[in-house]
Amino acid sequence: MKKLLTGLMLVGVLLGISGGGTAIAAPQSFAISFTDNADNESGFRLERCMGTSCTTFAVIATLAVNTTSHTDGNLPENTTFCYRVKAFNAVGESAYSNTACATTPVTLPNAPSVLMIK
Repeated sequence: MKKLLTGLMLVGVLLGISGGGTAIAAPQSFAISFTDNADNESGFRLERCMGTSCTTFAVIATLAVNTTSHTDGNLPENTTFCYRVKAFNAVGESAYSNTACATTPVTLPNAPSVLMIK
Protein backbone atom coordinates (compact mmCIF):
# COMPACT_ATOMS: atom_id res chain seq x y z
CA MET A 1 0.00 0.00 0.00
CA LYS A 2 1.40 3.35 -1.02
CA LYS A 3 1.28 6.08 1.63
CA LEU A 4 1.06 9.70 0.56
CA LEU A 5 3.03 12.69 1.74
CA THR A 6 1.30 15.49 3.55
CA GLY A 7 2.07 18.82 5.08
CA LEU A 8 4.72 20.52 2.97
CA MET A 9 5.43 23.90 4.48
CA LEU A 10 7.97 26.65 4.28
CA VAL A 11 9.29 27.08 7.78
CA GLY A 12 10.95 30.44 7.31
CA VAL A 13 13.13 32.73 5.31
CA LEU A 14 16.74 32.83 6.42
CA LEU A 15 18.50 36.18 5.95
CA GLY A 16 22.16 37.04 6.31
CA ILE A 17 22.72 38.89 9.59
CA SER A 18 25.84 40.88 10.48
CA GLY A 19 27.45 40.86 13.93
CA GLY A 20 25.53 43.97 14.98
CA GLY A 21 22.17 42.33 14.28
CA THR A 22 21.46 44.25 11.07
CA ALA A 23 20.20 42.55 7.94
CA ILE A 24 22.82 42.58 5.20
CA ALA A 25 22.48 41.89 1.50
CA ALA A 26 22.95 38.14 1.30
CA PRO A 27 21.47 35.24 -0.59
CA GLN A 28 18.15 34.28 0.96
CA SER A 29 16.96 30.79 1.80
CA PHE A 30 13.78 28.90 2.58
CA ALA A 31 13.76 26.20 5.23
CA ILE A 32 11.36 23.59 3.83
CA SER A 33 9.89 20.73 5.82
CA PHE A 34 7.29 18.03 5.25
CA THR A 35 5.78 15.01 6.98
CA ASP A 36 7.09 11.61 5.89
CA ASN A 37 4.06 9.30 5.80
CA ALA A 38 5.79 6.59 3.75
CA ASP A 39 7.33 3.53 5.36
CA ASN A 40 8.89 2.10 2.21
CA GLU A 41 10.44 5.03 0.36
CA SER A 42 13.86 5.04 -1.26
CA GLY A 43 13.93 8.82 -1.00
CA PHE A 44 12.12 12.02 -1.91
CA ARG A 45 12.22 14.40 -4.85
CA LEU A 46 11.78 18.06 -3.96
CA GLU A 47 10.59 20.26 -6.83
CA ARG A 48 10.44 24.04 -7.25
CA CYS A 49 8.95 26.50 -9.73
CA MET A 50 9.12 30.29 -9.84
CA GLY A 51 6.11 32.61 -9.80
CA THR A 52 2.71 32.61 -8.11
CA SER A 53 0.95 30.79 -10.94
CA CYS A 54 3.85 28.59 -12.01
CA THR A 55 3.25 25.09 -13.31
CA THR A 56 6.70 24.09 -14.59
CA PHE A 57 8.35 22.38 -11.62
CA ALA A 58 11.90 21.05 -11.70
CA VAL A 59 13.64 18.72 -9.25
CA ILE A 60 16.03 20.74 -7.08
CA ALA A 61 17.00 18.01 -4.62
CA THR A 62 16.80 14.27 -4.17
CA LEU A 63 16.56 13.60 -0.45
CA ALA A 64 17.56 10.45 1.43
CA VAL A 65 15.18 8.05 3.17
CA ASN A 66 13.46 9.59 6.23
CA THR A 67 14.72 13.11 5.42
CA THR A 68 11.96 15.63 6.13
CA SER A 69 13.63 19.00 5.58
CA HIS A 70 15.79 20.87 3.13
CA THR A 71 17.16 24.40 2.82
CA ASP A 72 16.88 26.00 -0.59
CA GLY A 73 19.45 28.80 -0.70
CA ASN A 74 20.92 31.52 -2.86
CA LEU A 75 17.48 32.79 -3.85
CA PRO A 76 16.97 36.28 -5.30
CA GLU A 77 14.94 38.78 -3.29
CA ASN A 78 11.32 39.66 -3.99
CA THR A 79 10.70 36.44 -5.91
CA THR A 80 7.95 33.90 -5.33
CA PHE A 81 8.84 30.21 -5.33
CA CYS A 82 6.50 27.22 -5.03
CA TYR A 83 7.55 23.78 -3.82
CA ARG A 84 6.16 20.25 -3.81
CA VAL A 85 7.64 16.87 -2.88
CA LYS A 86 6.97 13.21 -3.62
CA ALA A 87 8.35 9.92 -2.32
CA PHE A 88 9.76 7.26 -4.62
CA ASN A 89 10.90 3.64 -4.48
CA ALA A 90 11.65 0.82 -6.94
CA VAL A 91 7.94 0.43 -7.76
CA GLY A 92 7.25 4.08 -8.59
CA GLU A 93 6.34 7.43 -7.09
CA SER A 94 3.76 8.66 -4.61
CA ALA A 95 1.32 11.42 -5.35
CA TYR A 96 2.65 14.92 -4.80
CA SER A 97 2.33 16.68 -1.48
CA ASN A 98 0.46 19.94 -1.31
CA THR A 99 2.15 22.91 -2.95
CA ALA A 100 3.58 25.60 -0.68
CA CYS A 101 4.58 29.04 -1.98
CA ALA A 102 6.43 31.96 -0.43
CA THR A 103 8.13 35.15 -1.54
CA THR A 104 11.62 36.14 -0.50
CA PRO A 105 11.64 39.56 1.14
CA VAL A 106 13.35 42.64 -0.18
CA THR A 107 16.39 43.38 1.96
CA LEU A 108 17.33 46.81 3.21
CA PRO A 109 20.18 48.62 1.48
CA ASN A 110 23.45 49.01 3.37
CA ALA A 111 23.62 52.18 5.43
CA PRO A 112 25.89 55.00 4.28
CA SER A 113 28.98 55.59 6.37
CA VAL A 114 31.82 58.04 6.96
CA LEU A 115 29.59 61.11 7.05
CA MET A 116 31.79 64.22 7.42
CA ILE A 117 31.35 67.98 7.70
CA LYS A 118 34.19 70.18 6.47
